Amino acid sequence: MPLTRDVKFPADHGRAGFPPRKLARVAIAAAALEAAGFAAFGCPVPEDLSKGIRAEFSDGGLAEYRATDNDIVTVRFTAAGQPDPGMIYEAKAGLYDLSASSMRGGKADPGQSLTYRYSTDPADLPVPKPGDAWVGTVTTEYPDGAELTETAVYVFGRADVARKIGECSFRTVPVKASFIDAEGDWVALDLIWFTDLGFAVTTGQSASGDGGRRARALVALSTSGN
Repeated sequence: MPLTRDVKFPADHGRAGFPPRKLARVAIAAAALEAAGFAAFGCPVPEDLSKGIRAEFSDGGLAEYRATDNDIVTVRFTAAGQPDPGMIYEAKAGLYDLSASSMRGGKADPGQSLTYRYSTDPADLPVPKPGDAWVGTVTTEYPDGAELTETAVYVFGRADVARKIGECSFRTVPVKASFIDAEGDWVALDLIWFTDLGFAVTTGQSASGDGGRRARALVALSTSGN
């Protein structure tokens, strides 16, 4: 069925696998030692993003992040226990969604797709720097042509902190992204920005009238071939 503003997006939408919004990212050793540690544990390095980096979540969900052109990352997400074929996203650095679609036959289904337009050109949307923020608008376009414009606020944490995930340590910046529509309804996302890898992973969502925060712990990152 085609989507409209009042129809929930199929499967687990919501910016990398959460339910939709209103429809709906260790002290660091010397670089050489850090690289050696990654290799020893088979941990992802920046070059792996072009080949695919796999994320595993505590709820059994899986996502693959793969760089394309112009800092765009394609995300393929499959929720645990879901009979549907999953979701596919395109996002600037995995942080700013540009499109979200149900998959059919391994490809995006045009009849079940959303596109997002920002008040800033995607090429100029900032990557996280500790203590910075970005404020603008994002317009969601539905398959039937309906649109919803929201105020978007991205706040980047004040520290570039080390985080251990499985056997790997990464430099990260916590990110909070909030989206508020004209009626005052809002959605807030928690993301982890991986400074060296160059992409963000969504780990939590809360929304007005939603009954609390949904969290999904990231338990492992690996190269897609592993």
